[in-house]
Amino acid sequence: MSISDVWLRSPLLRLVLPLLTGIYAAETTWLLVLCSVAIGSYLCFFLMGIGVNRHWMSLRYAFHTGIFYSFVWMLLGMCMMRSTNREHDVWHVVHRTGNVAVYAIRLLDEPTEAKGRWKVTGEIMGAQCDSVFTACRGKVALTIERDTNSAESLHVDDVLVVKCTPHVLDAPRNPLEFNYAEYMRTQAVWAQAYVRQADWSLCDSLPAATLRGTFIRWRETLLQRLAQEPIEQREMGVLSALILGKASAIDREVMQNYARAGVVHVLAVSGMHVALIYMLLKPLFERLWGRNRARRLKTIIPVVLLWLYAAMTGFSPSVLRAAWMFSFVIVADNFGLRNTIYNTMAASALLLLMMDPMIAFSMGFILSYLAVLGIAAIHPALHRLFYFQSRISKWLWELTSISISAQLATLPVTLYLFHQFPTWFMITNVMVIPLSTIVLYLALAYFALLACAPLASFIAGLVGLLTRIMNDLMEWSAHWPYALIEGVYWVPWEAFLCVGCIVAWCVCVLRRNKHALLIALGMHVCWLSGGFIARFEINGQYEICIHSDYRGEAITMVCQGRMFTIDDELASKKAFSNYRMSWYARSCDSLSWEDRIQSEILTLNSPYMQLSDCKLLLADSTLLYHSAIDSSTTIFFSDRSNLHYWKREELAQVAGHTVILGNRLSLKRRKWLKEQLSECCSVIDLKEGAVFWVEGQWVRGKG
Repeated sequence: MSISDVWLRSPLLRLVLPLLTGIYAAETTWLLVLCSVAIGSYLCFFLMGIGVNRHWMSLRYAFHTGIFYSFVWMLLGMCMMRSTNREHDVWHVVHRTGNVAVYAIRLLDEPTEAKGRWKVTGEIMGAQCDSVFTACRGKVALTIERDTNSAESLHVDDVLVVKCTPHVLDAPRNPLEFNYAEYMRTQAVWAQAYVRQADWSLCDSLPAATLRGTFIRWRETLLQRLAQEPIEQREMGVLSALILGKASAIDREVMQNYARAGVVHVLAVSGMHVALIYMLLKPLFERLWGRNRARRLKTIIPVVLLWLYAAMTGFSPSVLRAAWMFSFVIVADNFGLRNTIYNTMAASALLLLMMDPMIAFSMGFILSYLAVLGIAAIHPALHRLFYFQSRISKWLWELTSISISAQLATLPVTLYLFHQFPTWFMITNVMVIPLSTIVLYLALAYFALLACAPLASFIAGLVGLLTRIMNDLMEWSAHWPYALIEGVYWVPWEAFLCVGCIVAWCVCVLRRNKHALLIALGMHVCWLSGGFIARFEINGQYEICIHSDYRGEAITMVCQGRMFTIDDELASKKAFSNYRMSWYARSCDSLSWEDRIQSEILTLNSPYMQLSDCKLLLADSTLLYHSAIDSSTTIFFSDRSNLHYWKREELAQVAGHTVILGNRLSLKRRKWLKEQLSECCSVIDLKEGAVFWVEGQWVRGKG
């Protein structure tokens, strides 16, 4: 099917694309003005046409009408997105951050326990401040201290009376660090709070049972019943995620093994799981009621069962997408309606975006739809490249071609966001998908046969054995040579070029198009040339970054394509690795303040460090021996060795300088230094985030 056929046969696709454009570009003021002006101009033209133009009816089917509706849906997407900004809601908890109050909070999920604390997301039902009860709403990420000697536990839909101080979610402290605050806002969580053990209690007078909470309790009941069987904890964590979507119990090492093997999608309930449920239900109901009888029953019962499964897995974006799509497919099949995969996909996306436009920023939403798009667009032609007579060979090639199609469609996003790519994904998917399918079907059989305890126990033992085999296979494949390509850092234009190259190569190989080959080669030349120019420009730049970490500081210096790091105990942290990858440095040398270096690039002679025009003095001991401190020198206060208590006469020597307060300073010492130096110095606190040396001064934000 050509692109023009897809466009003409998928009317909902023509609505979803401008809607998504409006959602993603909601903060772009010029696009909002453009849409408003365009819609106003079209309306004036249409109204004038109705009254004046005799040929108005001939314009009804012109492409101008399509452009008009595209602008309307773009404007609708921007308005929907702006309406989700909770800063405009006067009753939202975001306006109470920093203030102590008593809140009634309903738990939205089962709490996860770690180090004597519960972590859970809650929804505020009301607040009491100064004996006055006021309306308050919004979601908050809670960390709750628990009494380890008590058997009391918390569950979904429990209502807590909590005395706490909500705070705005922390912004990234370092360049190119994962933006946890932005991630939580896509889930409508704008605040966080720490609750001490003595500051919370269960409230029985405010029942808040919900339908979603009921399904989650059913899920927990089923998992507790399965946990009573002789299944090891490692396998139980994988089963919880594979069957019912509870990923919090998975061992970290197991998760890393699946990620390195390229099959982590198996541990997140997604469209594949819903498809397997549908493939199980469809032949069953056709045998019960035949092909042409009981049309309504064959439609309603499978749809209800699919949505029950989606509810028990927590309604993740990928599951919602699959549930809507298969609901449309079931209705179309049973009533003989015309249906295309692209229109069905657009219909499900349209419904999800209307319910919650923030879901467009969820990784589950983006990757799920990209994978389906890749399977729909690439898989049919790719599957026809090879023909096998053996059923097993056909099935294996079907599985492999689907995996390749989904990986090609999601490749630019995964490389751009996660900076890594599993090399052996084709082989590992062929190994794990059949096993996971058998495990899923056997687990469903176990739940269905709980009344027959001996048979259910036998099935549970088989499930545990197969899960252990699957875990061992993924652990083995995760250590294959070059199993994971890491350290891939792309800027946005490289990701877009990668999309173009994939599309061009697919058209060239699958449709034997010579023009697409030339386009693909041209894109590769542009990519290589752009990368060479970017690296050449980077090699001529230099930059100093003092990273911020709760445990300390780390300094990264880049000059002439070489990179130096001071305090390498933090160098392996993910928060710093993305920044270092972005420089494409030829080498990275790990240093300490005790090293002695004198070169054209860097001078390090404790406690001094100099790179180009930046001079840094480490003040972790007395300043009395530095009587002649250059006025351009920056003073870096940090408790790196034995504590030194600076005196006022020492601090008088740094008057007029720029002062940086390191993370190793205690709260009391930091406060005292700020009081003494704020009036005579420019004080920068690393607790507020990383700083850069740019154009002769220290600034926040990437230089």
